[in-house]
Amino acid sequence: PWLELLDLNKWVLIDRKEQSDSSAKQSNSPTLAATVTEASAQSPYQGFRDLISTPKVGGETSDVGGRNCPPASDVDIFDLDMDDVDAVAMDLMLQQEVTDDSVEQNGNLTYVNPVSTSSPSHSMAQNALKFHLLTNNAHHGYMISIEPSHVNLLKRLVTETGLCQTDASTVCNFILGEAKSCEDSKITKKSFDTAMNNVFSHTTRSVSSTLSKSTQLELSEFLDKLFGAFDWANAGFINALDLACGITVLCGGRKSDKLEHVFEILDEDKDSLLSRQEITRFIRSFLITLTSVSSSFTLLDGNPCGKTESTISTAIETGSEWATSQVFDSMKQKSATACICFDDFGEWYTKGGYQSIPWLELLDLRKWVV
Repeated sequence: PWLELLDLNKWVLIDRKEQSDSSAKQSNSPTLAATVTEASAQSPYQGFRDLISTPKVGGETSDVGGRNCPPASDVDIFDLDMDDVDAVAMDLMLQQEVTDDSVEQNGNLTYVNPVSTSSPSHSMAQNALKFHLLTNNAHHGYMISIEPSHVNLLKRLVTETGLCQTDASTVCNFILGEAKSCEDSKITKKSFDTAMNNVFSHTTRSVSSTLSKSTQLELSEFLDKLFGAFDWANAGFINALDLACGITVLCGGRKSDKLEHVFEILDEDKDSLLSRQEITRFIRSFLITLTSVSSSFTLLDGNPCGKTESTISTAIETGSEWATSQVFDSMKQKSATACICFDDFGEWYTKGGYQSIPWLELLDLRKWVV
């Protein structure tokens, strides 16, 4: 399909689009321009889904649609440009399968093609959201799926409770406040329930209606599951710092604001620097929350692995460690005592790190939940 790029009118001289559309109407077969127009009308955020569902392994630096994704603006250095509809539509065309098969083989990797030619009315809302979690394992990592039913449940909970309208710092303060009287910031299930009651007593003030009994039940079950995700050792308690960091995924606000706040929480000595161990913890906290709402795990080599507690904990730990190594190795800071500041992490992410951990985009609920 890339041979179509020899025609500059189709991607560089885009201001001639009206002429291309006029020519398409006179042709019996659909042109690339017509296909692009149709695709762009279907899902303006498909480029985002393409990015997070296509694994890059072994130092590959493939771009979405052959272009690096630059920051959206100087205001938010972490936000990638996903709103260029014409460019996204071209990405769809260039990544589309030439057969009706929805599964693409790439060496020893298997991943689901985001667009199937057999489904011209493709709607991303009807398909599971998938993201890859790379590791140093022989199988390279995991493809993690979040079914639409799980996304819909999450949307219902964060909107009806007002959590998605509440900034991360407010929610974190309730959790950390409950942990002040606890040794080593460890909170039991009872303390966790108290903290969550305080959180939702505050967040529900921003919504007009009270929670229905069914929503209250769903919320209770979800919180039990979230506590269990952070209590991976079944010890009966969890670390309040880890919970406070991880729950920011479900709060309102921009991705960069959440990342900066979590960075500050973990910077306990207030020197504006985090060590390798702290960056691993930084990344792990987000993964714990995301995997807690996931539906299935598959190895990137195409083999099933199941969603057992062992699989999940291994994926989180190895994925966090791999991502941390990518951050520090790219900066030539390979010493175990090396530390980085928040701007270092931001620079790494926007200059290509987003291809290593594209799931970090899920911290922006607007891109997949609300």
